[in-house]
Amino acid sequence: MKTKLTLFLIMTFVLIITFNTAAEDIGFAQRSQTKDFCDSFLNLMVEEDIEQAFDMVEKEWPFSISEIQSLESSTIKQLDSIKGRFGKILGYELIKEDKIKESFIKYTYVMKYEKHIIRWKFIFYKPEDKWILNSLNFDDSINKLFND
Repeated sequence: MKTKLTLFLIMTFVLIITFNTAAEDIGFAQRSQTKDFCDSFLNLMVEEDIEQAFDMVEKEWPFSISEIQSLESSTIKQLDSIKGRFGKILGYELIKEDKIKESFIKYTYVMKYEKHIIRWKFIFYKPEDKWILNSLNFDDSINKLFND
């Protein structure tokens, strides 16, 4: 009984250390790394490697992993359904970079298709010394490129 309790306590301690270490590892020390992250993500999306792109996001996501897994699942379904309508992917382009003080940065990209675009927005927040991915979303609204 004593051995089981000791083993349980050791395993719990290891899990706590692993969780805390993982939580400390998220984020980017340099602002330029946030843009590099977005570019890497969109390169994978252009290559239609959605799963690997979202694996990258999972490693940096500060909230529940189920949130990003749900976004991945809906992204796969939505992008699959628009292939015939929008045509093939031609690439991506950074449209806008917005910075608010030293705490927020938002990148707006478009993924270009033959007939339309998908707008991707990434927001990073710097609470202390690291930039943390705080929001990731997409839509197909060209109008919002002009009004957003």
